[in-house]
Amino acid sequence: MATFLTPEDLYNLTGLKTKPGQVRWLQERGYRHEVSALGRPVVLWAEVERHLIGSGGTPRKSGPKLEFLKNNEVRHGAP
Repeated sequence: MATFLTPEDLYNLTGLKTKPGQVRWLQERGYRHEVSALGRPVVLWAEVERHLIGSGGTPRKSGPKLEFLKNNEVRHGAP
């Protein structure tokens, strides 16, 4: 597999044939990419995989939302 998407790969991913349209599509969806001196978007396959699989981004915190509990103390017992 190649490192970068080919023009055909970019068309298959975006559904768009024009370079500016492809760049806009990538930007709107948060794909990391570069634009060559020819105006062609340059995208790594690893970026497509990261984006579609959902890995490599900011990790989500798990566990209780302690900040919510601090700001909204629940009072037990008689009012």
